[in-house]
Amino acid sequence: MNQYDEKVIRAYQTDSTIRVYQAFSDELASLALKHNSFKDNPHYYP
Repeated sequence: MNQYDEKVIRAYQTDSTIRVYQAFSDELASLALKHNSFKDNPHYYP
């Protein structure tokens, strides 16, 4: 992906809530589920 590639944000909004969907790679998601956290995950850059 480069700076000109299209980016899409998926979200749902009500009068009181905004929910945003964020996709993660399988590797990142697996590590987060295993450790119940993104903390100290070398593949996560907030």
